[in-house]
Amino acid sequence: MPGSALPRVTRLFLAGNAVAMTGNGLVIAFTLIYLHQARGIALPVVGLLLAAGAAAGLLAVTVSGVLLDRLGARRVLTGIILGQATAQVLLAWAHNAATALPALLLYGATWAPMFPAIATAIAGLTPDPAAQQRVFAINFTAQNAAIGIGTVLGAAVANVHHPGSFQALFLANAVSCLIFAVVLTFLPALRTAPARKEPRAGYRDVLARPGLRLVLVASLIVAFTAYPAFDSGLPAYASVEAHVSARVVALSLTVNTALIVLAQLFVLRRVRRARRSSALAISGLILATSWAMFGLAALPVAA
Repeated sequence: MPGSALPRVTRLFLAGNAVAMTGNGLVIAFTLIYLHQARGIALPVVGLLLAAGAAAGLLAVTVSGVLLDRLGARRVLTGIILGQATAQVLLAWAHNAATALPALLLYGATWAPMFPAIATAIAGLTPDPAAQQRVFAINFTAQNAAIGIGTVLGAAVANVHHPGSFQALFLANAVSCLIFAVVLTFLPALRTAPARKEPRAGYRDVLARPGLRLVLVASLIVAFTAYPAFDSGLPAYASVEAHVSARVVALSLTVNTALIVLAQLFVLRRVRRARRSSALAISGLILATSWAMFGLAALPVAA
């Protein structure tokens, strides 16, 4: 199917999401650096604040599925995006732990359910399985490319000696969220009518499958050691222990997203020929190797 054959609303959604992800890229590497270096909040306190946001996200994602079924993907995603915009404005004016806490709680509560809501919206916009697979691939590539563009722009603006530079980035991210929220108003409701004849399934029915339980555990481990480090562990270690500038931290994420975009087609071809469990195991080994190399990077080099 040629790219022009995608429905207009699908292309509009992909464009709006790319704008929002560009905004996320502006700040994804800087939240910890901003609060610690620009606002002077102690690093352990910043860690607790980020952990509180993650806990809020864990609670929010548990009810997001129910809301998606009852309210529809468009309404839920619009609320999530507006919540993120509000969180970015609050972060821009956070000067201490007390003012940063509500911002990070709101950000965590809207960040975690955002990706399931995006996936549900894509599935609703493209019910055809062949087109759906392609749109997911396009969206994944566009998201990473947009984040990479955002990190480049953020690296050019951020300056730990001028908190206003970070404020500008957070506010720009808020604007990108608002643009996406406006785009969502042009989409259909994306609410699936419940099937009356199908039996209802609960969490007990889903978790009764041993294979699925194992996949969930593996996914939790990979998630714990992957994306969360981009806005917490990586900036903290790079800036505090390795004494790397905020600009270099952001550009390292640019390299990461660029590699994802460039390697996607190659990796997808290889994954199609391999067992899914083997591909997941290899991903874990790559993560372990990369974090080991990153940890050794700050060690002194013998003369």
